Amino acid sequence: MKKSTVLACIGVIIAFLIVGALGNKKDFYEKQENFKTPEEAIVNFIGYANISETIKAENGYYEKISRKFLESISRRYRLYIGDDRWSYINSQIPQFSSYDLKEITENDLDFIRDYYEGSLEQIPNYIKPIDKRFYSLNGNASNMKYNDDRHPNEDGTFNNEFDIEEAEMILYLVVVDEGEGYVVDYYYVNNVVEG
Repeated sequence: MKKSTVLACIGVIIAFLIVGALGNKKDFYEKQENFKTPEEAIVNFIGYANISETIKAENGYYEKISRKFLESISRRYRLYIGDDRWSYINSQIPQFSSYDLKEITENDLDFIRDYYEGSLEQIPNYIKPIDKRFYSLNGNASNMKYNDDRHPNEDGTFNNEFDIEEAEMILYLVVVDEGEGYVVDYYYVNNVVEG
């Protein structure tokens, strides 16, 4: 065998090893968990919305969106949030200590359907989901943010350990099936004002 043939073979093997090593890396937005029901996605959504993960970097620590929260939102929202918008979005979602969840029709609240449709139009060439379900989550909540040492109860709620003032809030959710299980594709928070 000629020396050039041996070097060519070694080069091809090295190229395959490099491509194989790079191909095994997981995409930040690749889902790991499939929620079989919309309720499972909603419980995960409200439970991990305000929890961040602490990441160690060369120059200290920083907070990043919880991967468990990313599992419950649609691909469209995962791409929209990215690395720079998550804290703004998460600060809008209240932490519930108790709630009542019910499925509503898309015609029950026209403004939610209209806001949702409007959000879809902001992304060109986006294929609108066919299987979409609308939910209303009424409950007692606060706008408290937690770090990664807190874990939600099985129903996505948190115990109000710090006696934080709570208010009655309604969270409207649009849940879709993207083929990888159900995910939350849109939400709208309504603070209920008594009077």
